[in-house]
Amino acid sequence: MTDNRTFSAAEMFAATMKDNGIARTLGARTGGDGCGFMAKGDPLVLAHSQLRFRIPNCLRLRADGTDEVAGIAADFPLAPMKGESSRGRAARALGVIAGDMPSAR
Repeated sequence: MTDNRTFSAAEMFAATMKDNGIARTLGARTGGDGCGFMAKGDPLVLAHSQLRFRIPNCLRLRADGTDEVAGIAADFPLAPMKGESSRGRAARALGVIAGDMPSAR
């Protein structure tokens, strides 16, 4: 399960599982953290405002050639419904999963 708060290692895990055909995701597009910071470096400081910030310094490409910074789209979108409880959303999720399972014979 993913949502817009799925970042970093969890996002990389979801991308790797999807790209290798091991798993599918349920929920919402991930946050799009991309790769992040792989090397130490001084932050950029703007001259007039003295605002300091760091810029990600790596890129992680997915199997389809896209960058993880766009986020990982869920295979089975499942947005929360207004007024829905966590239990109700879990029940809907189980219904989606059951609907995707091959029939027992």
